[in-house]
Amino acid sequence: MPLKEDQMDNWGYGITNKGEAFSLHLIKNPSQLLVKFYENDLETRNINIKLIDTLKLQNVYLEESKLGQYSIYAYYFNGIEFKITGVGTGYSSINSNGLQHILFNDSGFVLINKKHEFSLDLIKSFESDFAQKKADRKENKNKAGINDLVLKEQIFLKDGSRFIIGEQQSTQNEREFFGMSNSVSTFYHFENIIICKLDSAHNLLWIKKLPKKQKGTYGKGSMGYKIWFNENNALFFFVERKQNLKKQQGIPLKYYQDGQKGFLCVYFIDIETGSYVRKTVLNKGKLNGKRTFKFGLDGLTKYSPNDYMAEFYMKYKKNNIYFFKVK
Repeated sequence: MPLKEDQMDNWGYGITNKGEAFSLHLIKNPSQLLVKFYENDLETRNINIKLIDTLKLQNVYLEESKLGQYSIYAYYFNGIEFKITGVGTGYSSINSNGLQHILFNDSGFVLINKKHEFSLDLIKSFESDFAQKKADRKENKNKAGINDLVLKEQIFLKDGSRFIIGEQQSTQNEREFFGMSNSVSTFYHFENIIICKLDSAHNLLWIKKLPKKQKGTYGKGSMGYKIWFNENNALFFFVERKQNLKKQQGIPLKYYQDGQKGFLCVYFIDIETGSYVRKTVLNKGKLNGKRTFKFGLDGLTKYSPNDYMAEFYMKYKKNNIYFFKVK
């Protein structure tokens, strides 16, 4: 490590197009980025990038272009909030304020340093009245953001544009009641999906929030999302609670809890405009009149442009493959 822990943050590691290993660091004082390159376990060169402000970034992606330039994409934030759960335990929650993009060359010269801020309307959309009022108060202090946002993946499209996809994820201790008794369990939350689309020149085209509210005690289970593309749309598959299917867009959702009955749904999002619709695909708890168990998104597969199959477990530990179309 080039410096002590209190002097720097480690942001990530990877491999360049030339097969060099690199590590990315934020030096706190003076504020600068440091990229260190290694070959055969030996440090070969460094790139230092001077910054105006000390950045607070998370889930940093660093990529190398064919021109030998480097891009950093990450969510930026201006503070960490400590929350108390209903059982008296606490957890740290980061309010992401937007997407940060830094482009620099091999000499460390910064070509682009741009922030794409999340609008207040985006932050408040699909949230409860309490959460919306809280966001308004934070906005007065320039601290409104999206809680617990994790940068999940970056997907390049045929025209050189890209999707940067995040999902709200957190782990919380919650109390469960069973008749006269109760216990404390660890719940894993998988909530709204945030999609940023940028063109090949790194210009922001649109940002959308896909509402989703899931939690469970099994880890991921049937929660989260899975994405595929057709000619004009990105398809985000996820499991939804039955009571949420009839809710109008913009109304806060109730939790789908992993292990409960639910429906496999898909968001069709137009690649060009970002407009989207939700469709229901199937009842994950009952197919062809028979009960099904242990459905997970990992058992969902696309095998032709509009054809999919899902793996389910039936009674007596029999597995079954269900084929369906989505278009």
